[in-house]
Amino acid sequence: MRTARLEIGSLWLLFVGSLVVVSCPFVGGTNGHGEDAMSIATKYLRGWTTPKERGLTLPHWFCSFFDDSAPEHRCDNNTNGFNVSCPLVEPLSNQSTDFDLERFIERSWFVQKQQINGFQPFVEENFFCLVHTWLNRTEDEYYDYVHFGTVGSIDGPQQEWDVGFDGLPPALSAWCSGQDEHGGGYLRISPCILRTLLVRVGIPLWVLAVAADYSWAIISGGEPETVRQVDPPLCTTRLDVLPDAIGDTSGTGLWLMTRERIASNDTLAEMEQLLLDMGIYTGDLFPVVQEGCTYEGTTLVE
Repeated sequence: MRTARLEIGSLWLLFVGSLVVVSCPFVGGTNGHGEDAMSIATKYLRGWTTPKERGLTLPHWFCSFFDDSAPEHRCDNNTNGFNVSCPLVEPLSNQSTDFDLERFIERSWFVQKQQINGFQPFVEENFFCLVHTWLNRTEDEYYDYVHFGTVGSIDGPQQEWDVGFDGLPPALSAWCSGQDEHGGGYLRISPCILRTLLVRVGIPLWVLAVAADYSWAIISGGEPETVRQVDPPLCTTRLDVLPDAIGDTSGTGLWLMTRERIASNDTLAEMEQLLLDMGIYTGDLFPVVQEGCTYEGTTLVE
């Protein structure tokens, strides 16, 4: 059984930002907009949060430093062979009635289909009984983020990123969630011990769409920037996930979730058509087994 390791995730959150920001003053060059290394790195670490930022051309040194995690089609030395740009996709805003966070978190979400991501990099091992629950915290403005799944089958052991990492107590391996500075559907997650950094460098979970009655939701692990179809352009989130590395989670993942434990085919078809309308590729989504799951060991709110 492959396990996710807290050490890697913590190192990613604690040290990657420091490494890049410290090293940036010594890296020369700007992009086509005249922005220096420090500015580019800061925007990268907190996530591209505005249409203008997501349109920036990235210099060669930056793309080389971040390697496969950098959006290749925006690199000034782009060699991905695609002369297309991904459609702009943004989370729901907090304007008007687009998104109500309290309604979103009021009950658990059962995953019906999803892509591989840093938490579940293997379909045959990880796509069982997946459920996500947000719980109010009394001590601060964040939320407890409880994710659950089993390994190998509906009767398998609980996935280790949910029960703790390498024997660490839950207090050190629990996850928290919250909105970033843009509010709305711009959600992020991080280990709770690092929640004060969550707004800036937490792993993005973007709420792209919800049903009018909040019976289903579509979540993306950030901007879909991997070209999967050229004409018409369809993109998705990053698929080159490193096994056993929670630190490689940012920028990965696409989830179709419902309040029902098992969704109807009509509901799934509606959600997938909406993704296509947004310019998001659906061919990398795999079904999650929910039938027969007991969800023993997790907190459900139904």
